[in-house]
Amino acid sequence: MKKIFRNIVIIIIIFSLVFFKLLPFSPIALYKMLTNEETTEKQFAEDEMTEETTQFIPMSEDEMKTASTPEQWRKIMDNAVYTLMPEITVDIRGYSENKYNIASLPYGIAMESKGQSFVGFAEITYKFKYSSDFKLLAATINPQVMGALNEEEISTLNTLRDMSEEIKKQYNYAYARELLIHNYITTSFRYAQNTDGERVHSVVGLVNDGFAVCQAYADAFRIMCIMCGIPCKIVEGELDGQPHAWNMVKINGDYYHVDVTSDDPVPDNMLMQHYDYFNVTDEEIQKTHKIVSEGLPECTSTKCNYFVRNGLIVHNQEELSNLIRLKISDGKSSYTFKTEGYPISGAEQISGFYNYTGYTQINVSGKFGADGAFCIFAA
Repeated sequence: MKKIFRNIVIIIIIFSLVFFKLLPFSPIALYKMLTNEETTEKQFAEDEMTEETTQFIPMSEDEMKTASTPEQWRKIMDNAVYTLMPEITVDIRGYSENKYNIASLPYGIAMESKGQSFVGFAEITYKFKYSSDFKLLAATINPQVMGALNEEEISTLNTLRDMSEEIKKQYNYAYARELLIHNYITTSFRYAQNTDGERVHSVVGLVNDGFAVCQAYADAFRIMCIMCGIPCKIVEGELDGQPHAWNMVKINGDYYHVDVTSDDPVPDNMLMQHYDYFNVTDEEIQKTHKIVSEGLPECTSTKCNYFVRNGLIVHNQEELSNLIRLKISDGKSSYTFKTEGYPISGAEQISGFYNYTGYTQINVSGKFGADGAFCIFAA
């Protein structure tokens, strides 16, 4: 009876959130209620504390006039874009086009360069055009540019900052914070069916309208990671032959791919939390994604992969039986696991374990007949 009552309450809350945009308590509390997952500091005792990623040290005007090395030039360009300068002219000593190529810069904004070059010397003027998402990122890294944001952008940034502050109060550890950021985004927003227009590609659209596409998901995840002290960048590539964006994070010294968009599948189903692309390796992500970005660190560790870390990988019928019976015993109505070398043929292979347990409705999502992740919701 308690299980039935709890699940009815969950469904009512989800209905209110999705259809009426009501949120009676924090998304963190919603996530814990959906998954019955109890997270404690003890679970993260071996994790590193988060890093300081938002420190910004401005350069003087004189320091930004001349560059003698690519490293100095990169620092000047960082200062220019994170102070939202419309343009800057730089005298570059030892200039060569290969070493000072704006295509190598990772900002994801429109840039152009024009100037004169001589033997070992150049005077180059760079012009920048900033998107709304980049302005949010710049204001996250350098709060001095908040005045360049419009009212809706400020409101959006405050929403993400408030949520990040709530997450930071709960945990000091990078993995725990990353997990809650992932869950906040995948449970609070949904993927847009209509991809026309700039707004649906922006964090402003995601936060205020409740839906957007992959670029907005990835940018919002990056902004919140930086707010929570987690090194994070954007990865550009393809998924199903279409342009796609996701993230790369650094956790406990290792790099991982994270695709929050793919972990929030269409149609949106808040009864099931997905972690298929939470902290995966290069090898794993490239089974479904094509990486276009260049110069990325290698992602080879599996230590902070959700399934590895939580012991949720099954290799045979016995391991599947033990896992499901443990979840039933613990009263967990919603959970996920992954198979390796043991494809699940159909939902009945899982629902049979729930006979005579008091659960009458078993929902199973996943790719049957192949290895992969599966989500279970029992009511």
